[in-house]
Amino acid sequence: MKSIASGAKGVHSFSNSLNIGKLPSPSSIEHEGLFYDYYWETLEEKEKHFKANFSSAVSKDPFSGFPEYYIAMGMTGKLDGEGLYKHGGRPALNLVIVLDISGSMNSGFGNGDKQSKLEVAKQSILALLERLNDKDSFSLILFDDQAKVTQELKPWKDINSGELKSKIMNTYTRGGTNLEKGIRAAADQYKNIGQSNNANRVIFLTDMNPNMGSTDEGALLKIVKSLATEKIYTTFIGIGIDFNTALVSTITKIRGSNYFAVKSARDFKKQMNEEFDYMVTVDVFDVSIEFDGEVNGWNVERVYGSPGFEIPVKGRLTFMDSCFPSVKESSTMTKGGIVVIKLKKTSEKSASEINLKVSYTDADGTKYKDSESVKMPENSQEYYETKSIRKAILLVRYVNFMKQFLYDMNAGSKVPTVGDSGIPIPAPNHKDKNNVSDKKDLEEPYKQVFQKFMSHFEHEMDVIEDKILDKELKQLIAIYDPKNAPSTNNM
Repeated sequence: MKSIASGAKGVHSFSNSLNIGKLPSPSSIEHEGLFYDYYWETLEEKEKHFKANFSSAVSKDPFSGFPEYYIAMGMTGKLDGEGLYKHGGRPALNLVIVLDISGSMNSGFGNGDKQSKLEVAKQSILALLERLNDKDSFSLILFDDQAKVTQELKPWKDINSGELKSKIMNTYTRGGTNLEKGIRAAADQYKNIGQSNNANRVIFLTDMNPNMGSTDEGALLKIVKSLATEKIYTTFIGIGIDFNTALVSTITKIRGSNYFAVKSARDFKKQMNEEFDYMVTVDVFDVSIEFDGEVNGWNVERVYGSPGFEIPVKGRLTFMDSCFPSVKESSTMTKGGIVVIKLKKTSEKSASEINLKVSYTDADGTKYKDSESVKMPENSQEYYETKSIRKAILLVRYVNFMKQFLYDMNAGSKVPTVGDSGIPIPAPNHKDKNNVSDKKDLEEPYKQVFQKFMSHFEHEMDVIEDKILDKELKQLIAIYDPKNAPSTNNM
């Protein structure tokens, strides 16, 4: 575990922008989205729904050389990997698919895929239908500037699947994009289902380009939040480069919700088929990690990987509204599911061990409490308890570096903000309006900081021995030397 419900999954609109010669918006890359692209070392858990595994590190900023102190929290649980099926599988669903058929869905992914986003979406829905069983109920809604109920919510066993599949394949793009119509039509499907023990899940398939109805973040957030209070949870799957990550990041900071960005036909089909059961299974709610008693000499400075809770609350390290089980590569390697906590040392006599309280609620409403402890390094020399925390810190710095660079570009700054004082911590929820601009040759001061950071990144990548990190290095090169940059299409 865990896929964090309120976090971005994937950073594909970021790489797609680079592929077509654009500088992405700062909001197109987030810590939690990048974490989700990797597998992380964790202990195998067979009994508890949620288990936190802590490690610590001292790491010197590659620019300032100042020591920085971190805790990484790896998350696992008994439903991860094959555990989901050993414990009964995903819940029976009242599932409503809401498919965007607006004109923008007729375009491709921007990465060489010949099929349109709508064609891939239709194929993915057909693959998803094969995963439904007689315990499930299903509905399909198509929306553009209006919403049309193609299939009323009813038990899957009572639906003519052949007729439904034909309707799906004969769907074509038209009209504008009114997300509000789609959301409200989905909500209406749950009004007449009567008593049901099934889990309620709405899955939006959209390139998230609203141009009609309530495009304001607050209005959409209010509707989705209202559904969550009725235990109707929402998954957004953002399709292609047009995915508005800032808007969806705001919408899905809601209990039981999650979202994913897909960059290709292959990713889309994998998400809707192989990873479907994990995507729709809420495992635990209200995960809180707090200090247990007085902690001498340490404060929490920033939290990475738990969106909406980046700024620490006194006495608490982090909080997560909802968590989902994750795919596993092996018994000790889990996809996603890591949070990095940057600590500030306030005293030379700081505590060598930090005791923590862990609490959460399972999907049935039962509350659990646990205790953990983490040993802190006793001096300022570089130290990494595991390769996972070293990799996590590298990715934190990569995101911070990229965000700060893109902020500078948006502001027209001639002098890099990154420098001798180190890599700044980016402001959370920075309103960058999803600006995308043409790539330009870097001026000399920026070339110098890119050279230094790329050298640091390559060194760390060699030590960590994770070849997947090469895709982030390619993105750095794509900005530093766009004429000779390797393709990032296969990232």
